[in-house]
Parts: sequence; C-alpha cells; structure tokens
Amino acid sequence: MLTRRRLLQLSGGVAALGLGGGAAYGSLVELHGLRLVRRPLPVENLPDAWVGRTIVQLTDVHVGPHVADDYVLRTFDAVARLAPDVLVVTGDLTSDERGIVEHAQRIYAHLPAGRLATLAILGNHDYGRDWKDLAHADALVAALSDRMRFLRNESIEVDGLRFFGTEDLWSEQLSLRTTLRGIDPDSPAVGLVHNPDAIDLGGWGGYRGWVLSGHTHGGQVRPPIGPPPMLPIVNRWYASGEFEIDGGRRLYVCPGVGHAIVPIRINCPPEVAVHTLLRA
Repeated sequence: MLTRRRLLQLSGGVAALGLGGGAAYGSLVELHGLRLVRRPLPVENLPDAWVGRTIVQLTDVHVGPHVADDYVLRTFDAVARLAPDVLVVTGDLTSDERGIVEHAQRIYAHLPAGRLATLAILGNHDYGRDWKDLAHADALVAALSDRMRFLRNESIEVDGLRFFGTEDLWSEQLSLRTTLRGIDPDSPAVGLVHNPDAIDLGGWGGYRGWVLSGHTHGGQVRPPIGPPPMLPIVNRWYASGEFEIDGGRRLYVCPGVGHAIVPIRINCPPEVAVHTLLRA
C-alpha cells in the first residue's frame, strides 16, 4: 500500500534527482536563508488594545537530526528580536524519530516567549513515527509545556482576543466541534490548524476569522510554472500564502523554517510570518 509517508519519500527523491545544480544551490544557500514576511491580519471586531499588536508565526521547525540545531537557535534569536506580542508555533515542532523528546526539550529551552502568550499546536510529526501515537504526543507536550501553551481541540482568551487550536488532521483526533464550542462567531478570534486541508472540512459553523497553518513547507521546491511537486496535501492550492474560503474564513499557510525528507529549498525560502493586527 502506498502510504502518505512513502508518497512523500518517493516525490522527494524524484524531485531531488531532477534538480542537479539547483539542488546543490538549494541545499547550500536557500535552505537556511530565513526571511521575515510582514503582513496585515485584519480581524473583525478587534479590541482597541490589539490594533497594531503582532502575532509571530513559527512553524515546521522539525527539531531533530535533519535540521541543524545551530540554524534553529539562530531562528529563535531572530524571533526574539521581533519582540512578538504573541508567538504561535503551528505544528511539527520536531521530527518523528524515537528519542526526539529529550532533544526537543534541550532546544526549545531557548525558545523566546511572546509578551502576552506563547501558544502551540501539534503537527503530524509530533505524533511519532506513524503520526497517530498519542502517547508520544502527550510526552512531547509534557516536556515542552513550560515553554508554551498547547491548544489541543481547545481555545484560550488572551487579553480579549480568542485563540483556538486543533489536534493534527492526520492524527484522526481533530474535532472542530469540540474546538469551536462556546466561541461566538461574532467575537474576534484567530485559529491555529497545522494542516491547511482542515479548512475544507465541515464543522466550522459560523466562524469567519483567520486560520494560520503550516505543514506544506511551501513545497520546498517551487517551479516557475505550476504547483510544487512535493505537497503533502489534498488541496494543492494551499501550498503557501493567503486564501479566502467560502463562508468567510481566511487562511494563511506559512512555508515554515525547517524541512523534511530532502534537505533542500529552491525558490521557496524558509519563513517566519509576522502578522500585524488591524480592524477588518
């Protein structure tokens, strides 16, 4: 059977073999060429206190043997210099190797804090090798909970603005009904969902706000024409960037800072997103 994992491995291998000198450039130069993307985040009924505040989005760090620790720590330093009001980590904090929890605990001890909150959700790799190991996910959350507040099908209010976050789509634990319970559709909110395919699920009710996602890495290799060849999503429109969704929802897919399967990025630099809030 062709599993999701095998599909990723095959597509990554094919892409790498076909890129030649471009692959060398992507591995040596662009892989760690972090950029900061500053963008507005208009929110309906935003409280006065939140106008001009920033949400910095860090995603797909993939702490582990495939992403250099010194690069991750430099990325954390860049985030610290941004002095975010809220820092959100939208999944795939680690790779899925056994024993990764202890490694992650050492590295995330250096994660800077948001002034008001540091929030996180889990991505598929954070559930272990089969992407469904809840015991592994629980152990990771327990190890890192002193650095960030994990949202697992739940929400939290931060100074009058509601943030909600889900379990990962591939873990089969995601529940929009549970996550959105008690959230007034007319109240300001920002959602955190690792896999952008979740935006097309039923169960969003009347929610009309933003959802911040990662997971795709932007495809890691972005050709000048057509979609990236490596996209672990069903809806291939959601490679990266901003999307308006039927029902009034809006989606931002951040390409993230790490990589998986193949250590390469071409025409798709790693990104930290800096969202500045304003009234819609």
